Amino acid sequence: MRGNKGITLIALVITIIVLLILAGISIAMLAGNNSILNRSAQARVANALGAAKDEVNMAVMEAMEQYYESVYNSNTTTGTAATYSSTALDTYIKSKVTTVSTADVSIGTTWNASGEIVLKYNPDSSTVKGTLANGVMTWEGIAYAGQAQS
Repeated sequence: MRGNKGITLIALVITIIVLLILAGISIAMLAGNNSILNRSAQARVANALGAAKDEVNMAVMEAMEQYYESVYNSNTTTGTAATYSSTALDTYIKSKVTTVSTADVSIGTTWNASGEIVLKYNPDSSTVKGTLANGVMTWEGIAYAGQAQS
């Protein structure tokens, strides 16, 4: 018996216990509140809302360009004193930026009186609110997209 080399029952039990611990950790990483699967879903929502937000920002910039071009053209061609007005700029932008065409995100087709527009991720109703003031869009809630907001 001295020459026989083999695995002992104690070594086998210790190996099984270590494997069970590792399996428990792996399952917890996949299925908890802060799990890999949950974070990937949140990233998908944030990405969709971010893309829609960028599309709105681009539309705002295009509307600003058109507004400034019209102000410049009226100053040079007609000699009238058309001047920049932040209220007129915001009104013009609101008239031009009314839709976003993404697969999962819808946009309110109207701006509220405070110059706010809401992007909504349709599958889970996550929202991001953008505010227009003096031709500048500011966004809130994008960091929490896809998460339950309390």
